Order: sequence, then structure tokens, then C-alpha cells
Amino acid sequence: MSEKFAHQTDANKKLDIAMEALDNREDAEGAIEAFNHFYYEEEEAADPVRKIVAFLYLQTASEELGDEEIPRHLNESKIAELIKSLPVSSLIEVSTKIGNAEIKKGYVNLVRKHAHNPEEVLTGILFEVPIKVNKYVFSILEEEGKFDLLNSFIKSAGTRAKETPEVFIWVAKSILTKVWEGEWLLSSKQEERLELILKVFRMFKPLTKIEDKGTKLKNACKDILHGNDDEILREAIHAGNSEYIRKLYALYKEVPYFTDLEKERLYSLIVELKPDVAWEEDEDEDEEDDDILTRIPEGAILVTRRALNRKKEEFEHLLNVEMPENSKDIGEAQERGDLRENAEYKAAMEKQVQLQAAIKRLEAEIKSAIILDLTNVKTDKINIGVTAKLKNESTGEVVAYSILGAWDADTEKHIISYQSPLAKSLLGKKTGDSAVLNLTGAETRYTVLDISRFSLQSQEN
Repeated sequence: MSEKFAHQTDANKKLDIAMEALDNREDAEGAIEAFNHFYYEEEEAADPVRKIVAFLYLQTASEELGDEEIPRHLNESKIAELIKSLPVSSLIEVSTKIGNAEIKKGYVNLVRKHAHNPEEVLTGILFEVPIKVNKYVFSILEEEGKFDLLNSFIKSAGTRAKETPEVFIWVAKSILTKVWEGEWLLSSKQEERLELILKVFRMFKPLTKIEDKGTKLKNACKDILHGNDDEILREAIHAGNSEYIRKLYALYKEVPYFTDLEKERLYSLIVELKPDVAWEEDEDEDEEDDDILTRIPEGAILVTRRALNRKKEEFEHLLNVEMPENSKDIGEAQERGDLRENAEYKAAMEKQVQLQAAIKRLEAEIKSAIILDLTNVKTDKINIGVTAKLKNESTGEVVAYSILGAWDADTEKHIISYQSPLAKSLLGKKTGDSAVLNLTGAETRYTVLDISRFSLQSQEN
């Protein structure tokens, strides 16, 4: 760790290494001593950021090690003088330059205790991106009963949505999913919630230019509406009047990165929840073309929300658990000496390559996924999202297969992917049609007896 720390030029990455050493102090005792000395010298730096970070690191080290004898240049009274001497804008800027979340929290606590205008500084930090310490600051202000300040921040986040979209998305999601709730929250009333949902819809199109590369913000914004089985979207349709719902749909249709399938899904929800609001559209289109596979973009795959969530969990585990563990293994192996003869180092590096490849593959798969709408599946013929009951014309045996997304196959439950050869043999067949299937290694003719919507509940019973 000492060598890694010495070669690192980024101040925040240096700090992360030092903080990691404190978390693993039994294996990094010698390194911690070197880090303590480094930050002891940093306490005398002219730059206030370096001085504050050094003070907070050494304070953390003293607490973690139970050692009050760590040499210090600064005490809290001196750091308090420094904080009091800095204007609000500088105090906000200091926070933006601290990368480590725990040290940022320590800095927030110093600001609360010693700044002349702590509330103004904390409000500024609430607009900081990426979202790290913001939630901590919000919880502090909420505990202190600074409700007028929080409502003012929430209002500003909406006004500045295009300027700070990440903050707006965080605020909107926290309110709409009721992470934040209470009588103090002005945006908790139904009218305000509908207006906030409308603001989310209005953010989609600007995100095309704001986030010209990548999809992080776009996906986060979409997740507000479509998360938890379209809960917020359903709320908006259920509570909104005809004009409001039409406005939502008009905004949704204008978003260039939404597929036709996603737009049709919203329309289907409107038909399902508010049939009196639904309207006929695109009447000149070929109504016979209801094959979902003809409408998905090239390279896209259809998945159920449940399967997508599993895939996301796998991705997050690799990214946030296995990769950090692997990095730790590499660092520990590096400290053992000659890397040319270090089998543990080679094994850890090989695993890193495998993990990076798996993360890249999963990321690509998740980006290409389109969620299946299982609420409006037609059953006039075998399609994705149905369960087909089939009769063996030779033996009379009856079997049933459900056709779902690319990641849903389950042999025991007779669930098959729409991409499988078996599904391809069945898609498009109607009740009474025959299909030649290869289920046991030999071709057998089956008759379609019944077609029904797939039911998740029936699978779980």
C-alpha cells in the first residue's frame, strides 16, 4: 500500500488508499504510519483543502487506532478559525474537492459547528454532484427541523433541473417513491406530485443534449416512472385528468431515445387504467402487424422486469463487491515482493481481466434490454408473454409452455426464451394449428389447444 500511495498523484485516490488502510489496519500497520506522517505534513499546507483533509484524516486515524499520541499540527480550534475565515462560496468549493465520502461527512460536521452561515453552505452542498454526501446533508437538515430550507431547496432543484439534472432526478425520485415524506414536505400532496411527475416527463427530451454520451441519467429518469412495476406511471395515469394524461403521452412520444415499443407500452397502460381517455392513433398503420419482434430495434433483446433486475443485481455485485475485493487482492499481492514469481499476483490479475470482461458484457446486455409489457398481451395467437397448451397428436399427452424474455428460461417451469428454437416453432400459431416440435430428440406433431396470458402468480403457487 505504501508504494501504491507514493506513486499515486491524485489527492483523492491517495486519501482513499489511506482510508482503506485504516479499515484493514491489521494488514497495513506499517503503511498507516507512513500515511499518518504524510498527512501530518499536509496539515501545514497553504491550501485550505489539503489542510482540512489532513486534519480530518488524522482525526479519523486517531479514532480508529485509539491513539491520541498521533503527532498533529492542528487542533479543532485552529481548523475552526480556518473555516470561519472562508466565505460561503469557498466552503462549498472545498466540499467539491473532497472525494472520500467519510471525509466529506466529517467536513460537513465541521461546517455545521464552525461556519458563520452553515445553512447556506449546506444548501450549496446539496446541489453538489455526483450525489455523495447530499443525502447525509439532507438528513441532518431534516433532523434539525429546517423544513423551510429543505422545501426551498426542493423548489430550486425543480427550477434548476436542466442545470443540475442529477440533483433533480435524485430529488424527484426521493419524493415520488416516498423516501422523503412527512407533513413538512410541500410536494407530498397529490397535485404537487402530479406536477413533479410532469417535470420528470419534461426532463427526458433535454437529457438528449445534456447527456450526449452514456445513459446513466436517462436510465435514472426512466426508472422513476417504470420502477416497481410502473408504480409512479400508474399513479399519474390514475390520478390525472384527460388533458394531463394526453400531455404526458405527447411528451413521451417526443423523446428520440425511447423505442416505439416503450411508447406503445405507455399507451397500453393508459388504455388499461383510463380507457375513457384512450384514443385511436395511427389508424392508417397496418393493424395486422402486431408482431412485437418486428418492432424492436436491431440488437435489442426483450426481457421481463424481474429478469432485468436479476441481471442488474449481478452487475452491481461484480462492480461493487468482487472488483473491490480483487483490487484489494492485487494490492496485497504487490506488497509481497517480486511480481514475476508471484503466483497470487498473477492469479489476481487474471481474475481482474475476467471480471472486467464480465462487467463489460453485462453492461452491454443491460443497455440492450427492453422490458416486456405483460399486461396487454394478445392471445389470438402464440406470442411472447403467453402460455400455450399443446397436445401430442400421437399420444394425447398435454404439455404447456410459456414464452418469455431472453433471460427467463426455466426448464422445470416450462418457461422458454422467445429466442429458443422451440419458441420460434410456436410463435404465430393459433388455437387449432399444428406445430412440429422436437422436444425429446424426435420430431412430433402437436396441436395448439389453448393460448392464455402468462401468469407470474400461477408460477409461484
